[in-house]
Amino acid sequence: LAQARWPKLHEILVESWDTAFTFVIVDMAPAANTGTMVEVQCLKGMARPLRRRADGAASLRRSAAEGQQVVQKRISGGMARLGVVPTVCSAVESAADPAKVAHVRELVAAIKTADSEPGQPLRALSELRRFLSVEAFPPVQAVVDAGGIAPLVACLGNSSTAVQLEAAWALTNAASGTSAQTTVLIEAGVIQSIFAVLASPNITERSDLCDQCLCVLGNIAGDTDVGFRDALFHEDVITHLGRLYDRLLTFNWDLHGRIHVLRNLTWLLGSLCRGRPAPKLEHVDAVFDFFVNVLRGTDDPQMLCEALWGLCYLLEGAQNNEDGVVRAVRMLSACGFTFDQNQPAGETHPLLVKIVHYVQRKDMLQPSLRLLCTLVSMPAVNVTECVIGAGALTAFKSVLLDTQATPQMRGDAAWALSNISAGTKEQAQHLMDANGTWEAICKMLEKGPAHRVKHECAWAITNIAKRGSPMISQLDSRKVLILVIGALKGESDSALQRALLDAGEALLKHGDEQAVSKGLMKNSLLALAEQAGFLEELHSLQHADKEGVYWKAVQILSTWFEDAADRENEPPKMQPPTMEGTPKRTPNKERCAVAPSAISGGSPIRPAAYKFGA
Repeated sequence: LAQARWPKLHEILVESWDTAFTFVIVDMAPAANTGTMVEVQCLKGMARPLRRRADGAASLRRSAAEGQQVVQKRISGGMARLGVVPTVCSAVESAADPAKVAHVRELVAAIKTADSEPGQPLRALSELRRFLSVEAFPPVQAVVDAGGIAPLVACLGNSSTAVQLEAAWALTNAASGTSAQTTVLIEAGVIQSIFAVLASPNITERSDLCDQCLCVLGNIAGDTDVGFRDALFHEDVITHLGRLYDRLLTFNWDLHGRIHVLRNLTWLLGSLCRGRPAPKLEHVDAVFDFFVNVLRGTDDPQMLCEALWGLCYLLEGAQNNEDGVVRAVRMLSACGFTFDQNQPAGETHPLLVKIVHYVQRKDMLQPSLRLLCTLVSMPAVNVTECVIGAGALTAFKSVLLDTQATPQMRGDAAWALSNISAGTKEQAQHLMDANGTWEAICKMLEKGPAHRVKHECAWAITNIAKRGSPMISQLDSRKVLILVIGALKGESDSALQRALLDAGEALLKHGDEQAVSKGLMKNSLLALAEQAGFLEELHSLQHADKEGVYWKAVQILSTWFEDAADRENEPPKMQPPTMEGTPKRTPNKERCAVAPSAISGGSPIRPAAYKFGA
């Protein structure tokens, strides 16, 4: 499918990257490619003002599912949903200026009357483009009201590349407006006209024209109305871009032009992978190869960030867990890399090593961290093992402890660690063995900068403690019990309340086993639990709304603290319900399907809402 939709993609990117783009293919070993950075440092920024749609993300409420309380992965750790921020640049215009509106109408009329004469529209086009390029409140609606969009689109068919460039530039800024304004562009046939320019010989010598056409498509794809993005897929945008890419070797462009086109192409492809509902995998499958080759073929920070975000969009576009695993395997096996999800993890995956390395760079921390977090949340044992093998545990720990990182990022790192702790017993053991990682989790549970950081660290600790004596015996059980009780105080999430109770129960059972093995008369953890306020929390949770939490509190009280229990108010004897009967809160049912976990015993992955801040 990749080669069918994107002709010679592998050959262009892998075999001819150095000649096509004046970049050197980076060896996948840790050694840095210094030559590329020297070439592109002086080329940062755009040569002229271009209005792009923002790549921000709207916040998403965390909604934890209340499933069976066993060790389990959670699809979301409260990471902000990746989406499109509505553009506001053209929502309010300076239309109250009658002189400006009148002048816009004059310019549109000049373009209409001269569109049949080669070269004549250039002056009017240039002035109209300058009007649309102002920083605040460009008069897009005035152009629309004057009927100027159709003449601008018609100018794309002009034989003069200068006229085409001015028209494409004006349309780029017009496409940065509201969805209603973008609709006018679509109805005027801008998509087909842009494709015609990209397929024409005019761009052979004009990289700036190609660059501008990609900007038009990028602004259309990035609109809050995903119908525009889907309209591009309906016109087979991936095939058109693949044909353009196939011709790049023959173009007489300088390095500056090539880099600009590649940056905008990467940004455009990322925009095509974004939005809700996500595009179908068959529409964007070939883009995996492009993004992976960007990561392996350049050190340009802008391209790398766009490619990392693009991979995030692709993975988070999964409709369910099974689809997510398919996409993760597709990414890890792109461009000749070997990955088999049914075989034990072997050698370190070079792509993941690079992504882990990018976590250390502040300019790439956010997308690289988000990408790794998404990978370890998937119910695929080998995917998580490959991420661990690439050194992600150290990266997550560093972000968790980094006081310069945002609370959102630190919470994402804690969420990733909690999902690793919910993996197989080998993965949990890797977390325990990683130098300083367990200590960092305990520290952040006590002194985390935000509730979410503490919340995720609490999940990580409960996942470890609930594994029982084999894991608890490696820890300071007294300290862990104090942490569990402290986390229980004031916690309102019923799912985490139940998990903390299960962890406390596991710790007390471990104390019983230790007392028997040492010939002691009493479990030494019981006195500590009372001193730490465990009894008060258990009594309080007898009034919990969720029956699973209520009955677990009653069970612990009656098993270990029967003398302290209030016998007069004891509930009727009956079989306590399990958490399997508790309804699960799944805000996004398509993305939160329950899938089997790799944990011994087949415990389910706990679904929750998405997600990574963009």
